[in-house]
Amino acid sequence: MINKCLLSLLLGLPVLYSCVSPGGAGGLLYNNYTGPYQALENSGTSREGRASVHCILGLTCFGNAGIHAAVADGSIQRISSVDYQYLSFLAIVYTRTTIIVRGE
Repeated sequence: MINKCLLSLLLGLPVLYSCVSPGGAGGLLYNNYTGPYQALENSGTSREGRASVHCILGLTCFGNAGIHAAVADGSIQRISSVDYQYLSFLAIVYTRTTIIVRGE
């Protein structure tokens, strides 16, 4: 009985984890990747602002990963692109999602 439960957990964890990471990409041990979110017609990228949310053990999350927070961090007036960066250790032990806004 215990072996069946353990096997179900091991086989089900990758499926559950793929729902957690943005884009569904990544591994169980370590992730650190950046992906596109949105590009706009404004081509200036002299400034960059970041805003992050941190989660610990999938139990508590804190921070502000909003575009407005990233714009304020970079003192951006005109947005040219919005990307995200995802970092995780051991699936849900620690995760960080960062919104990256570039513009003028």
